[in-house]
Parts: sequence; C-alpha cells; structure tokens
Amino acid sequence: MQKIESTFPKLDEDRARFGTPFRPAKGSPLAADDRRWASSPLSQHAWTCLASAWDHFDLARLTIEQRRAFPTAVFSVLRGALLASSQGLWLVVEEDPNVRQERGLIFAQEWYHRRIQWQAELTPDLDVESAVVSTAQLKLLSDHLAAVKALRTTKAKLEPTKIIELAGKATFAEVPQQREIVREWRRLGGDAHGLGWPLLGQDRTWGATGDDGLTEAMVGASLVSVANAYLGAWLIYRKGLKRLDEVARAE
Repeated sequence: MQKIESTFPKLDEDRARFGTPFRPAKGSPLAADDRRWASSPLSQHAWTCLASAWDHFDLARLTIEQRRAFPTAVFSVLRGALLASSQGLWLVVEEDPNVRQERGLIFAQEWYHRRIQWQAELTPDLDVESAVVSTAQLKLLSDHLAAVKALRTTKAKLEPTKIIELAGKATFAEVPQQREIVREWRRLGGDAHGLGWPLLGQDRTWGATGDDGLTEAMVGASLVSVANAYLGAWLIYRKGLKRLDEVARAE
C-alpha cells in the first residue's frame, strides 16, 4: 500500500498537466510525426491514451484511500489503465519516425473505424435535421478513413496483447517482469469480461461440496491484490509520459 500511495503526489501533479492542451514543439520529432496525418495527429492519440490512463488511476486511488476492496470491479478499472498506458507508450517509444508514424496511422484507422460504427448506429434514431448533419459527417469520416488506409505502409492492426507485450519489454529489464505484465493483462481481462475465473486467485474460503462435485467458494478481496496490476501499469504510464516529453521537444 505504501508503494501504491507513493504514486499519489505524481497523480496530483498530472491532474494539472492533463487539464492543459498539449502541443509538441515546432521542430520536434513528434511535430514531424503529426504532419503525416494532421487531421488526427499521433501526438493527440498518445496524449489521450495517457490522460485516459491517469483517469483510471485516479478512480482506483479513491478505492484505496477509502480502504475499499473489490473482488473484481477495480481490476476492470486497472485493465483500462494498463491498456491506455501501454498504447500511449507504444505510439511514441520507437526511435524510427517511420515506425512511429505507421503506428499513428494504425491507431487513427481504428479510431475512425470505431467512431463510424458508433455514429452509424446512432444516426437512424436522430431527428431528420440532425440525421442529415450526421450523415454528412459520416461521409467525411469515411473519406478520412480511406485516406488513412491509403497512407499505410503495412497491414498491421491494433492488437492490444501485442501492445502490452511491447510496452512490458520497453519498460522492464527483467524477463520475469515482462511476462508478469502480460499475465496481469490476461487476468484483468477475465474480470473486465465477467468471466469469473480470476476470482479463484482472490482471498477465498471453500464451503461444502455438492452431489454434483462442485464446491462452494466464498470470495473476498484484499487491497494488496491490486498492487501488481496498479504498479505495473503505473511504471508503463510514467515511461510513456517521459518518452512523450522527449519526442515533443525541439531538436
């Protein structure tokens, strides 16, 4: 708990940071990356990911400060923190600008694809005037999506598990730690998707075994159980912010 609570002063500092618009300095590597597709720039995708991670950490912090333990819900929150942190780092970590820019386009393609899906499902339920506006916007978004696809140099897709693996390797020097962050990712996914199997790794007591051979289990929670997920995601998040600052400075 002391390790987790030692991150809270930095969380407070970052609150002000994420309340301020972010722009890379002119002449910086990140500013050059943004010009690859200026309508949906890499810098803003990385910034949004890291801001999202911060927000998830801040919510988890409330449960810790109140000494509230949750057997499953808090791990869904920490999964969001881990994924957002890892994506933010993944977008900016590479030295090769061609790799960074391709990753920016991969992310932009996914952004447009998901936004179009959502808005296309929303549009039929709008009033006539709003539906006309939405339809025109969908055409614009679709044109942007096609333009992004035309700029792509690979067929790679946005694959969360691979991003977690890369972020782990970029953050942790030791192989066991790299493997641990992937294990955490898979465990947190079990909670986020309501699959239930991660509960067996929580504090539990066994009850009676029925005629069907199944045994009752009473599952509790411990604040200590959040440590690996929180601190692993936190270290990736901090590395992502540090790297973002590096590539945002003018050379």
